[in-house]
Amino acid sequence: MLDGDGPEWVDVDAMAARAGVSRARVIELASAGVITAGPDGRFPATGITAIRYAEAFLASGTPLTAIAEAARRGLLFFDTVGSLYPPVPHTDIDLEHLAERMGLGVPALQTVLTALGLPTPQPSDRLRADDVRLLELIVDTWGGAPGTTNPGPPTRAALGYGATLRSLVELEHGLYFEAVNPELRGVVTDGTERHQLSAKAADAITAAAEIVTLLHARLMEQQIARTSVDITEAFLATQGILATSDRIAGPVVGFVDMSDYTRLSQEQGDEHGAALATRFAELVQLEVQAAGGRLVKLLGDGALLLFRDIDLAMTTVVRLFRVARDAGLPPLHAGVHTGPVIERDADVFGRTVNLASRISGRAGAGELLVSDAAAALLDPDRWRVSPAVEVVLKGIPDPVRLHRVDLEVAW
Repeated sequence: MLDGDGPEWVDVDAMAARAGVSRARVIELASAGVITAGPDGRFPATGITAIRYAEAFLASGTPLTAIAEAARRGLLFFDTVGSLYPPVPHTDIDLEHLAERMGLGVPALQTVLTALGLPTPQPSDRLRADDVRLLELIVDTWGGAPGTTNPGPPTRAALGYGATLRSLVELEHGLYFEAVNPELRGVVTDGTERHQLSAKAADAITAAAEIVTLLHARLMEQQIARTSVDITEAFLATQGILATSDRIAGPVVGFVDMSDYTRLSQEQGDEHGAALATRFAELVQLEVQAAGGRLVKLLGDGALLLFRDIDLAMTTVVRLFRVARDAGLPPLHAGVHTGPVIERDADVFGRTVNLASRISGRAGAGELLVSDAAAALLDPDRWRVSPAVEVVLKGIPDPVRLHRVDLEVAW
């Protein structure tokens, strides 16, 4: 029950049931200082998270005496852990009954949960309330028409959400770990300061949910605007209202790579190679995002970029050449091509992408090559390119006409 507007307090039996442990374990953990009872013998419900945290230590072989001593010395802060996220109760619904209610088989729901990166329950296992809601949202949203039993689209959606949010969680965890372990930065702290840092970092993680919600809405707004324009322009062209020649050509695909990355990594070690790749990724992310383009994916020593405007693509790639040089990275080389692409699951595919990759592979250190199609769209008053040279590229059946961009003029 709730005491006014304060935290929820529960007795020892409710605590045990909701944490999934025995009554004796709750008493044992209370004695060890993992959770603290109030004057009336009840416990704050946030202690459920602390119990699960302690159980993870015990399952890994850490003795309860060591956990108790660490808590006594102020090295483990179970009160902070309990405040990171509210405890979620289990429902009376097991996986089998939920699958029956949703018109899917148990294996389909298990597959969705696995794709999300969550534990896979057995058919008779009672489900957490948040897991039930996740399954309802994903299946109802992406499952197609009522009665559809194909789990493919929900699974694909779950894979995307799972991979994206795991990356975000890893980022937040890394920031949290650095914040609560200032010794990593050569800063010496006592127990009190560590507890304060831990509480502050916990607040930051709690704020992350709101950050994600706000940013998701803003980015979706931008994506819908871009897509709506593309669809509308295509429709207007079919109606004879907008000539195809009046539309901005695109999309534009660019591949940008560091030259001699493999050799440098072999000569100077993997750690040096990793540092180069990290710095390259940071620069590309900042420059492409600032320009309004899209970093589709990083490829270790390279990056796949997508733009809706040829001039913007060229300007961004040329700027990347310059900032990489100023940052002390190896010279870049790049290839740009324009044409239709297949966009799926936050990635792009197709002949346009393949050709842009091959063009980049053909470029030498410090060289930017563009296809005939891309060169035809360039403003001759802004860009100077060499006459076309016909080349044969690996994996491309027909010869390809390429142009080299004069970077001195572009800069």
